[in-house]
Amino acid sequence: QGLRRTLARRTQPVRDALDRTIGAPMEERVKAVLDALENENGLFVIVQDIYPTETMRYAHLVFPAAQWGEMNLTSMNGERRLRLYEKFMDPPGEAQPDWKIMAMMANTLKKLYEAEGNSAMAQRFSGFDWETDEDVFIDSQNGNGDYKGVTYDMLRELGTNGVQLPVVKIEGGKPVGTVRTNADGKFGTPDGKARFIPAPWPGYPEIVQKLIDDPRYPYWVNNGRFNRVWQTMYDDTRKAFGMERLPLPLIEVNPQDAEKEGLQNGDLVELFNPYGTVTGIVQIVDSMRPGHLFMMFEHTKGWLNSITTPYVDPATNIPWYKGTRAGLRKVGRIADIADNLTFASYLEFG
Repeated sequence: QGLRRTLARRTQPVRDALDRTIGAPMEERVKAVLDALENENGLFVIVQDIYPTETMRYAHLVFPAAQWGEMNLTSMNGERRLRLYEKFMDPPGEAQPDWKIMAMMANTLKKLYEAEGNSAMAQRFSGFDWETDEDVFIDSQNGNGDYKGVTYDMLRELGTNGVQLPVVKIEGGKPVGTVRTNADGKFGTPDGKARFIPAPWPGYPEIVQKLIDDPRYPYWVNNGRFNRVWQTMYDDTRKAFGMERLPLPLIEVNPQDAEKEGLQNGDLVELFNPYGTVTGIVQIVDSMRPGHLFMMFEHTKGWLNSITTPYVDPATNIPWYKGTRAGLRKVGRIADIADNLTFASYLEFG
């Protein structure tokens, strides 16, 4: 909600400027927008996506983007395996691949700055003269030596197996990858040795220690992804089946804690602490330790961030998402939810 409010507030001056200058010459409209940006703390938002999103509601300019299957692209997974994914259909309407949209913008700005005689700014937008998606791939090799010399044709020959980076050489027209890095025991340091840097634990942050010491908040609330949904559910929310399958975030509870709290699978519970509350659906699992809860972080109907403390790591400025505690109280039970969801363990096989 805070992000929505900020976006609405920061984008409104630009929207007002555009509304005031409807029908005016383009130069006047641009001047009004620039004035809103400079003098009214306005924010000009450009969104590039394949369908309407939450952020698009606040956008002043929208570019329709192509997606997977509508363009050639390369991707690498956590195994360092680089693959080529080839286009098999055209993008709809005026949609274009991301690289082409960026190139069009950069080249247009370059020409405008050149026309003004501003060579310094024009230079900042040089180098976007790509003609194909492979041009972008080859260009990216200048900043990443892990796949230097690799071409689309080479990746086509490798098929879905791809090649594991870094590529150590091209042999017979085929890239030779690296199955396991540092297998020779040498690392990228002057003496070839790995560096292990001990870091003393400073203890719990004061703000978290207060929660630990308060008996009202007996549970650590861990969190992460659930494989039933993707990322922050930005795509799942568009599908009725996805939301019916998981109408609220799941909160995993140890059997001992469930018995103590009088909980069953499908019960609705509220987690609370001084920073907020969040409601979710109980799933009893023996994979959690007593005193520990696990909830999905990304559900649009209930965010872990509602009970995250304001503490941020001083070295990285990252919030301590996995370092919060909360109390738990049973809210009730909705039969339609409890009776139509599965609570079978996903950790058991066979």
